Order: sequence, then structure tokens, then C-alpha cells
Amino acid sequence: MSISIISAQPSGASQLISPSFAGFGIESSNVFSFTGADSANTLSINLLNNLANYTGTPPHLRIGGNTQDYILYRDSYNDFAVGRNLNPVGQGANPADLFYIGPKFFQVLDRFPGNMPITCGLSLAYSQSDYIEQITSMAKAAQTGLSNLNLVSFEIGNEPDLYLQNGFRTGTWDGSAYTQEWLSRAAAVYSGVLQPVGIGNNFFEPACTASTAGSSF
Repeated sequence: MSISIISAQPSGASQLISPSFAGFGIESSNVFSFTGADSANTLSINLLNNLANYTGTPPHLRIGGNTQDYILYRDSYNDFAVGRNLNPVGQGANPADLFYIGPKFFQVLDRFPGNMPITCGLSLAYSQSDYIEQITSMAKAAQTGLSNLNLVSFEIGNEPDLYLQNGFRTGTWDGSAYTQEWLSRAAAVYSGVLQPVGIGNNFFEPACTASTAGSSF
């Protein structure tokens, strides 16, 4: 008995699943541990290359988490490390400007397999008067600095439902207030960074929440 192969997808079948490993995340503060600093971390790079070679495509990597809300970008900072701000002015139990990075942050990420999909975390927590300048400068640095990888989205903020608890916000802070702040930052990044290079406004991810149970988030 012969078996015939059906080339067309049957009606009602699920979408094809990517052969890629599902993906994983690296805290923004720990990027240099995985990439290496002035010399490459060959263990991490070989692991990712092996996954890409085995499946045929590299895994999706999220750079973000808790510390994306503690980190700002300084174009003048040129070390292979995350710098610590000795005079932070941002709000929060861990101030929203506690750390900073420079161009080397994105340079070392480019050591990973070519065309690896990247979600880059941007800060929502920082809310000083220059917050628009700060978020757009980070987004621009990622968009121009990741030449070997495939930047596919920006995630603005992390776990905003905890912002009252960790001191990032005071007063009225709920899902509605979060949404308005998220939209203002997304609009600034779109108009200042994405639109000029022909990238659409569907390039964003909302922040991951710690829990949505019983809240307006």
C-alpha cells in the first residue's frame, strides 16, 4: 500500500509552528555576562549557534526584565560593562536611573547568531522631565546598533502592576494610567525612531505583568 503526501494544509489545521527554540530572556543588567566583555563568551555563543544549526533558525531572545526599568542609555559611555549611576535622581526603591549603558551594549549582542530575533526592553519606570529623550535615545541605539541581529519589537516597561509597591509611581496608578503613559512613550518612539526608517507602529509589546488577578491591569 502506498501513502500519498498531501501538500495542501487541511482546512481547520493549526498554523505551522516555527522550528526555532521557543526563546528565552536575559536581564538587561546581565547581558555582558552572556556575551562577554572585550572578549567574547564562547560558551554562550556556541550554545546559540548550536541551537540555530540544529533547528535551522536562531531562538528569539528578549533583553529586558526587572532591570530594563533601572537602565538608561548614554552615548558617551564606552565601556564593556553596565555602569552604575552614583547620583541617581529617578524615583523607586531601586532608582529608575540606577544603571546606564552605552554603544558597547548593542555591539556585544551582535556576537550572537545572525538574524536572531530580538525583543528589546525599554524603561517605562523613568519619569523625570527628560523621559521622552531617554526612551527614544535607547530605542535609537538599539535600532542602529543591532546590525547583525533582527530587532523585531520593543517592550516598554516591566511588571507595571508593581510600580506602586516598588516606588516607581505614587498616587493613582492603575491600568488606565499605565495605558496612557505607555501610549505616550510608544508614540514618541514611533515618530522619532521607527517611522523615519519605514518601520510600522505595530512594533511594540505591552509590559509583562507580575499578576493581573483582581486588578485593572
